[in-house]
Amino acid sequence: LRTSFRGRGVCRPASREVKRSTSGSTLQLRTRVLYKCIMIQADRAHLEAKIRKLTIDVRHKEMNFFTGNFRVLAKQATFLCGLSFGCLYSKPTYRGGEFPVENGWRDPDAYQELLFCSLATLGIGFSMLVMIVSAWCLIMGTDLAYRGDDGSMSRAINGMYEERKWVLRIFYCGLSCTISAVGSLAWAKLREYVSVYCVAVLFCFCVGTVLYVRFSVREHFKFPAENSRRPNEFLVGDYNPEFSRVASGAAVKGGSSGDVQLKVLK
Repeated sequence: LRTSFRGRGVCRPASREVKRSTSGSTLQLRTRVLYKCIMIQADRAHLEAKIRKLTIDVRHKEMNFFTGNFRVLAKQATFLCGLSFGCLYSKPTYRGGEFPVENGWRDPDAYQELLFCSLATLGIGFSMLVMIVSAWCLIMGTDLAYRGDDGSMSRAINGMYEERKWVLRIFYCGLSCTISAVGSLAWAKLREYVSVYCVAVLFCFCVGTVLYVRFSVREHFKFPAENSRRPNEFLVGDYNPEFSRVASGAAVKGGSSGDVQLKVLK
């Protein structure tokens, strides 16, 4: 490996070969390390994309659930609106007697007419409000969810959850006004003892329905106290796959946000 000559110094031609082989090994080692780093980044990107796809699939199911709720409410509100319009055009019928008017209201300032028309009009207004809000949520909410930026689907679902709560309350108000209008029409249109009987039966039936739904039906589908009904974020540790970033407020000592993502994805 080494050749020496006396008096002429020392010549080491083999050391050059060693340096060349060492530099070649270093280059190969660096290439291998770079290749492994690239593969790690590719695996990480593939894992992030897979988690994000699974998250979007779950959000899509939630989206279908809320859109189905609004469709049901819109259909029921349409039926109640038509029923209220039919009640609004209904008038008492008088048989015999000394009054010449057979159909309509006998007195121009009858309180039965004022009560009945007010309840029917309120029922129409509440039902139309439910239809408008439901249509807006179905059209604009779906458009935001599927055509918006990152996180738009979560924003649309949260908005639908909030609007559904108020739409249900408005729907209950419209239903109550429509039923009350039916009762007031029976009171004004039928004979005295018949109207009292009809109003009493309708009132008892409404009270029984409310109590049954409140204490029987609702208890079967009530959420546990420790669970939240509001749609929450999908987090893998502190990583939010919908935004491809670490959730706000997450911090790791001695590391950056990229380190947090790497630790979560490991």
